[in-house]
This record gives sequence, structure tokens and C-alpha cells, in this order.
Amino acid sequence: HRGKGMSDDEVVEELKQDFRLAHLLGFKALRTKITCTNEICDPEPGWQNYIEKALPYAEKYDVRMQNEVHHPTTLHTPHIRDEYLDFIHRTKTSHFGFNIDFGTFQYKAAKGMEDMAWLNFDDITKPEEIVDFLPYSYVCHAKFTYMNENFEEETIPYPEVIKLMVDNGWSGDLLSEYEGGIRFHAEEGPDKFAQAMVEIPEQVRRHQIMLRNILGY
Repeated sequence: HRGKGMSDDEVVEELKQDFRLAHLLGFKALRTKITCTNEICDPEPGWQNYIEKALPYAEKYDVRMQNEVHHPTTLHTPHIRDEYLDFIHRTKTSHFGFNIDFGTFQYKAAKGMEDMAWLNFDDITKPEEIVDFLPYSYVCHAKFTYMNENFEEETIPYPEVIKLMVDNGWSGDLLSEYEGGIRFHAEEGPDKFAQAMVEIPEQVRRHQIMLRNILGY
């Protein structure tokens, strides 16, 4: 039981505290989670009321609210393309946007995750869909699930996505975020945990090399 829902003013007060802390710590973007009603993260009715009330405080503290687009949500999910983009266009705000998680582009299960029944790749975001969202995306979660020995991500079309971002002048931040199979099995016992402590840093290293290779650094 989730208990009594918060009023719009209570939500705004919580967001103001988040903005103050982010500003104090020097962060310009804040992953802002709007209360969801289902697995594809449809927002609760009336979300526009408290987000619009919060905008002056986001502007005051110079913090951009970034709502995450995360698998199984896609960039063509109606509330993303219609509600959120319409809100941005109507308010003309630069302090509400999208944190695009690259898992939304994932087209198959990663090595070690084939048995995870909750994964569904029937409806995924196509790389070219990111273009309309880039002006409102300041930070992206560069999700990866398996990096092979050739520094390639086997489940997400990184070269296509990054090329579109570069070609369209995007200059935000990419945050490496590993969610591969070993992470989910690390709690199964000491051996699995020890394996994870070796494999996860190596996966991050490979991911960083891949990004540098794609960007030509």
C-alpha cells in the first residue's frame, strides 16, 4: 500500500529541496521521476500541475529536470512523444526534458540474460527517433549490457545512435551504466560476487574505449 498521495504543493516542496541540493553540489541536471501508473511509465494524471509549479524554482537554481526514458518505454510511447514534448513546447521551458536511457534501443537479450522472461524487444526505439529529443536531453544514460572483446556492445546500436547525436550537434553528457547479466547474478553466492567484481570494471573499461573509438578520440 503506497499510502496517501502527495498534494501538488507537497511535490513541489520536495522538488525544491532536490534543486537546492543539486545546486549546492554543482549539478546542472536532475533525474526527475514522475509517479508512474504502469510498466511503460505512463505518468499519473495531473503531473503537469506540479511540474509547471516547480519550473520557477528549477530556473532559480539552474537545474534541469530530466525525466528518464527507460526500457520498455520508447521514444514513441504516447506520453513521451505527445504529453512531455507538448508540455515543453507550450511552456517553452529549458528546465524540463529527457534523460534517454540507451536501453530503449536494445533489440535483443544480452549474454547471461537470455533466461530473464521480463525482457521484451517487440517494441523498441529506432535510432533516428532520438533526433527530435536531443534539444531537450542534457544527460543520457549510456546503458550497456555486454561489451565483447572487440569493444562492441552486442545489444544496442551504439554507432548509429552516437553518429546521430554528433551530426545533430548534441553536446551533453553520457553516463556509462552497466546492467549486464553478472550484475543480476552477483548475489547468488561468493563465487558469483567475486566474478562480478572482476567483470564489471572490465565491462566499464571496454564501454569507455568503445565510446572513444566511435567519437574518434
